[in-house]
Amino acid sequence: SMDRDYAFHWSYGKLETLTLLIPNLYGGSSAGSLGSSSASYQAILQQGGSPAQAVQFTSQLPLYWGSQPNTLGPAYAGAIVCFLFVLSLFIVKDRIKWWLLASTLLLISIAWGKNFFLNDILFSYFPFFNTFRAVTMTLTVVQVFLSMGAVLALGEVVEKSYSWADLKRPLLWSLGLTAGVALLFALAAGMIFDFSSTSDARLGLPAWLLEAIKEDRQSMLRTDALRSVIFILLSAGLLVAYLFKRLNIKILYLSLSLLILIDLFNVDKRYLNNEDFVARRKAEKVEPTAANLSILQDTTQYRVLNLTVSPFEDGLTSYFHHSIGGYHAAKLQRFGEVSDSVLFPELNRLVSGLQSQSFSPAALEQLPVLNMLNTKYFILGNDTQSVLQNPYALGNAWFVQDHKIVANANEELQALKSFDPARTAIVKARYEPLLNAQSLQWDSTARIHLTAYSPDHVVYQSKAETPQLAVFSEIYYQGNNDWQAYVDGKAVPHMQVNYLLRAMVVPAGLHKIEFIYTARTYEKGEVIALISS
Repeated sequence: SMDRDYAFHWSYGKLETLTLLIPNLYGGSSAGSLGSSSASYQAILQQGGSPAQAVQFTSQLPLYWGSQPNTLGPAYAGAIVCFLFVLSLFIVKDRIKWWLLASTLLLISIAWGKNFFLNDILFSYFPFFNTFRAVTMTLTVVQVFLSMGAVLALGEVVEKSYSWADLKRPLLWSLGLTAGVALLFALAAGMIFDFSSTSDARLGLPAWLLEAIKEDRQSMLRTDALRSVIFILLSAGLLVAYLFKRLNIKILYLSLSLLILIDLFNVDKRYLNNEDFVARRKAEKVEPTAANLSILQDTTQYRVLNLTVSPFEDGLTSYFHHSIGGYHAAKLQRFGEVSDSVLFPELNRLVSGLQSQSFSPAALEQLPVLNMLNTKYFILGNDTQSVLQNPYALGNAWFVQDHKIVANANEELQALKSFDPARTAIVKARYEPLLNAQSLQWDSTARIHLTAYSPDHVVYQSKAETPQLAVFSEIYYQGNNDWQAYVDGKAVPHMQVNYLLRAMVVPAGLHKIEFIYTARTYEKGEVIALISS
């Protein structure tokens, strides 16, 4: 589960819901592109900027001004689809229309997240609701329901042989609630909105440029609002022509389908177009940099932190290395909590140190979380000289001299901010019986090392004169359940330490230690997938 702020981080604004009808109502993308006719482009030229500078800036404009932190684009169902859905509410006799309406309104209210009181109740009491990555996901299903309503409306018109007199009133109401609303925004946008975003102040842009961006936002709203009006009027005209026997059923279906395709295709092309595709040969050929090649000469197991990119929005580093960063929509909550509390501050200290003239590699010793995660290399650039090796990375496994018992997870997380992971393990009190089961006695000559590694099977070898507490630089996940530990083939319990990692008491002597992923849920899933395919 997630905390409330994280779950509702991306919450659709209530009025922003009208992007289902008018795509650029709130600017579209947080990094949109405009041409030379835009106010921003012209403003840069007027202030003495070059055309090249204007082109570069207007290719990544902060056009979105809604309540979400950022977005790649709006949820747009299609103007014609929205019009036909509204029409279905007036003419469809089947009660399914009310189920569609109720479901649509419920899912829209969920997409509002923190902007609607109902979601606090659902988050606290409704099963699995607090596992949503983003509540705006529900708008995808909303578009399906709107399409179903549109199909019902069209079927009703065709099958029931409506006359103009029968359909006139519902048609005009539907036009008013869709095209009329869009026309209102087109004509009165400047009186309704100021086109400012709460994030504008953080952009650090001069006032003249922000005013130009606001002008572009207003222009985009008006253009798309009029665009929606035109598509709705064209579709309504087709329905009227059919009612007056000017079109047959086939022409009606083909014409409406073509209009909907043109509408959606042109909006989709704003966010996914030819520039987003590359030739297969180019896509399959990912070339390593000199820095990557230098690191790859090390054939041991380690992790890499790439500081030339935003580490937790980057996927390319993982193509070549075991990366500290990377991106996935589904995240381990514990790793996220460590990142927010400890890892990000460590990264900030590291970057500040690297930018100073007096940086010394000895400063890397003061990065306990990065060191316990076995961060052996830092990428600072693309050439060989831009690789920084970390002599304080603790490796795949190590023995600790002592341990610190904490009462709960909060204390465990706080303790990560000031401890030496090479010497001490932070252990929750519930694992203390495992520590007391054997008489731990520090052996400075004890050794443990990795001998084999695969995603579901990791093997180590240890040698010690007395029982030792070993820490493994692997994430503790469903320990003693999905992941099972073995010493010389015998199943043994292991524990969670340092909030993230695995640990276990290793007996004296020479031993083979294994961690094997044995989840029955995975095996059942494979069987179900095989049968269903």
